[in-house]
Amino acid sequence: MKTATWNIRLLLLFTVVPILCVAQSEKADMSGFIQLNNFKFLDLLEDNPTIEKRYVLENGETYDQKFLDSVKTLPENEKFVQRFFTNKEKTLVYIQLAKYTAKDQERVNDEFQDKIKQAKKNKNKLIGENLSELVFSDITGNTYKIADLKGKIILMNFWFTKCGSCIKEIPDLHKMQEKFEGKDVLFFAVTYNEAARIQNFLKKVPFNFTHITDSQAIIDQLGVTFFPTNILIDKQGEVVFFSDFDAFIGGKELQNITKLITKNLKKEL
Repeated sequence: MKTATWNIRLLLLFTVVPILCVAQSEKADMSGFIQLNNFKFLDLLEDNPTIEKRYVLENGETYDQKFLDSVKTLPENEKFVQRFFTNKEKTLVYIQLAKYTAKDQERVNDEFQDKIKQAKKNKNKLIGENLSELVFSDITGNTYKIADLKGKIILMNFWFTKCGSCIKEIPDLHKMQEKFEGKDVLFFAVTYNEAARIQNFLKKVPFNFTHITDSQAIIDQLGVTFFPTNILIDKQGEVVFFSDFDAFIGGKELQNITKLITKNLKKEL
């Protein structure tokens, strides 16, 4: 199975939405609606569990159980996927059932491979770059500038609350943090999620890093395209490690980062 195919199926696995039998006489008017990815859709449902949901086909018609049953019998190259749309007020969502053909899969595979290539370029560009001018604020309002943290080793973990691999990594990140407790090492968790969502998450799942929220601008600036991603910055403010796109597979990445931190702690400024 191609990597992109696995990736798509994994996303769909985490996006379990009940398909209801609905009956409406008029076609859905989705003009002005915003398409959401799977994770943004789950965030929206979490924020507003009573939001009105409507179930439609690509042509705007609603579908019923009979049609849904027929979809399940289609051959592999004529599957359907769910797409999600909401109005600007976020009071209504359309869950669209869309045909997904072999051509669509080929296109997604190509786009995924392009994304991997871009990620590698971003990594090669960032390794060795000095980030002294990088400034960010944590969830409690404290501001940090890399230049002011000279002499400290910095690990930036990029994640979000609906990322299963990110959450799975947290216990090992805690072990690393404990290993270097009292040393000149700072640990930041960076996410595009807003502060309120992170605060709610932390009530359920401990994550003891310093949290940098609402940080899509930093994610874009550093070229982070896959999650989780870890970036390690040395005492001089230079990037010495940047995750590969599939680094979370196998669990060796954090071992390598631990070795790099140990090595850099011995270096003088």
